Amino acid sequence: MTPIHVRTATAEDIERLPAIEQSAAARFPSNDLPTHCAQTTPVEELRQGLAAKTLWVAEEGTTAQVIGFMLCRVEGSSLHIAEMDVLPDRAGRGVGSQLLEAAFAAAIRMGLRSVTLTTFEHLAWNAPFYARRGFQPVAHLSDFPHLGVALQAEAAMGLQRRVAMVWHPV
Repeated sequence: MTPIHVRTATAEDIERLPAIEQSAAARFPSNDLPTHCAQTTPVEELRQGLAAKTLWVAEEGTTAQVIGFMLCRVEGSSLHIAEMDVLPDRAGRGVGSQLLEAAFAAAIRMGLRSVTLTTFEHLAWNAPFYARRGFQPVAHLSDFPHLGVALQAEAAMGLQRRVAMVWHPV
């Protein structure tokens, strides 16, 4: 298996990320991710993650081909995963897990109490994937106001079967 390396993104990486996001979105059934919801992350948000050093890329082997990325932002005392995508033909090789490890390490380094996200509850590469990596469904959204806001916005867009999840350092 080709080695994977995760690093903080650079400005040169930004132009590669929309294609990865579009490719990853194509995996979702249209009843889960309608076409109008499958938009790429605005470049300005990627630049904000770049400036905050909360945008990571996964590279494959010696070619340094970018095959995945994760964009986070600080929300209160949490590092929130806004987007994580891996090229579909590289799925199942630990790329997502390595990106999550970068988020966990950053949250600890920043002194944050948790890592949060919203995701589909029923797709194997969504909530079940995160649960295997230590995330738990959020019991009380009042503890994480940004997650309540995110779920409401997602519902307004027509997304269904979404769940908020949290990871706490041990």
